[in-house]
Amino acid sequence: MDLPGLRLILCLLLGAALLPAGLAPALGGPLADWRWQARLLLVFAPDATHPDLLRQRELVAGAAAGARERELLVIEVAGDEVTPAPGGTAPAAADLRRHFSVPATDFAVLLVGKDGGVKQRAQSALEACALFARIDLMPMRRRESGGSGGACPEQATAD
Repeated sequence: MDLPGLRLILCLLLGAALLPAGLAPALGGPLADWRWQARLLLVFAPDATHPDLLRQRELVAGAAAGARERELLVIEVAGDEVTPAPGGTAPAAADLRRHFSVPATDFAVLLVGKDGGVKQRAQSALEACALFARIDLMPMRRRESGGSGGACPEQATAD
């Protein structure tokens, strides 16, 4: 094998070893139909009355315009029930939990990019401004918005 080929193999192996386990791309899997179509906010809760789930719903509802602008869809997994994003089908809760390594007893919020990769993982509700700031830093979002990003709801009303 020639030296450039060996270097490429070593770089690929090193890159795979350094990828954080929880942030690896979600290639294939139960949400493959959404790849390149939308960003997803996956909200996992043990049940539909979990306080963090209710808080995340409030935060998303209060920032609906910003979510639409960023092509962000929400999928809730509460217990065994899945609330699919508009226009989508609901994969089984167990499949989503297994694919994203979220135990049935845990609360978790995952931001999945259009490329299918998990971009952020949290164990409590995510504020809309912080979520939008994370999305606005993504290279694909910067291309979509012409590099201007967007304003957080709090910032838009402060001016």
